[in-house]
Amino acid sequence: MTDTRNLLLIDKNPAHAKEFREALLNAKNGPFSGEWVQTLTQGMERLREKTVWAIFASLRLPDSAGLDTIDKLMQAAPGVPVLVIGGIEHEDLSTEALRHGAKDYLLEGHIDTDSIAFGQSTK
Repeated sequence: MTDTRNLLLIDKNPAHAKEFREALLNAKNGPFSGEWVQTLTQGMERLREKTVWAIFASLRLPDSAGLDTIDKLMQAAPGVPVLVIGGIEHEDLSTEALRHGAKDYLLEGHIDTDSIAFGQSTK
């Protein structure tokens, strides 16, 4: 029996949360469970409460922005892959997040079953 992989989405955008839920439902390499929070503070609380297989995080949150978000997540959850979600206008920032330890990045509107499986080869 395969263990359920817990995924955490930290993003204020409800459309991203909808894409995330749909991707989880259609993912073929699960089982996955997902949780959506809208602030970095809520995300940090979840990381303290439960084991997370991967984190999907926006770089534009109500309580954190830019590379500071990645730095805090990397410190709070060492070894957990972080996938950054950013707009096309912030692609340079998303690329810089890779140098800060993010595993990969997605442009907004591209959360799908393939992105859910991004960390499969690392775990």
